Amino acid sequence: MTIVITICQLLVYLIFTPPVRFFLRVQDRHSLETLKKISKNTGLILISNHISRLDPFLILSSLPFSVFYRLLPIHFMTASTYLNTWFQKLFLVPLGCYAHKSSAESYSPIDKSIKYLDKSERVFIFPEGKRLKLGESPNPKRGVGMLVLQKNYSVIPIKIRGIEDLAINKVFARKARTVISVGPIISNQEARKISSDPQVIASELMRKVYELE
Repeated sequence: MTIVITICQLLVYLIFTPPVRFFLRVQDRHSLETLKKISKNTGLILISNHISRLDPFLILSSLPFSVFYRLLPIHFMTASTYLNTWFQKLFLVPLGCYAHKSSAESYSPIDKSIKYLDKSERVFIFPEGKRLKLGESPNPKRGVGMLVLQKNYSVIPIKIRGIEDLAINKVFARKARTVISVGPIISNQEARKISSDPQVIASELMRKVYELE
């Protein structure tokens, strides 16, 4: 399945990145130091704020191909409502999506995330747990904090803004402007120093996301 996900994500990147960058005027403000440090040999947790369904596509389209390739494969923790039907699974699972919860008692999204990370793959999490509306206060979930406390995983903070109130006419008129910032890598040691409480860690990591320019 890893090979399938990698191929599907490569195809999506190559097909959709040019029009996404053009119509949504994607601008990147990435930490060059972070981009240089990304290796295919280390499990990484990517976290971001969440403002639209397009966030994963926009964030990944902002990356240079060489960096995007080193990140592959990426596994997205996804709201279970998007993986309820066979049709949804047929489309989203090959793109790297896995459910944040399940009716199966034995299912654990944390254990599934650890399985990916231990294979030096990437896990992408939106700790806010949902798309936030304008003016809505964030309430990060503790999942990323739990992962940080499990093993030696580092975190890459990412912030996206500019499409909070996106209308289709703005897209084709190229009136939208999307700014995406990738911040410095937060080492596992640095993250663990925050607290032994996963909720506190998650909130502090998201604060670092919100502070990105």
